[in-house]
Amino acid sequence: MISREQLPWTAPEEPVLSVLERMRSANVDQLAVITGDSVVGLVTRDSILRVVEARSELGHVTGS
Repeated sequence: MISREQLPWTAPEEPVLSVLERMRSANVDQLAVITGDSVVGLVTRDSILRVVEARSELGHVTGS
């Protein structure tokens, strides 16, 4: 089992561009989403890029 200190993670309020940059620099494709002491989700590079692509097609891309 991986300790929390070794687990690549993010908080729900972290801006998506920051999450993507951290994924790139850590060479990982997913991050656990943690609030307090609980894992509340998982975010993947693919899921972020799909949302960005969909918003781009609709003309709603923002930097935050």
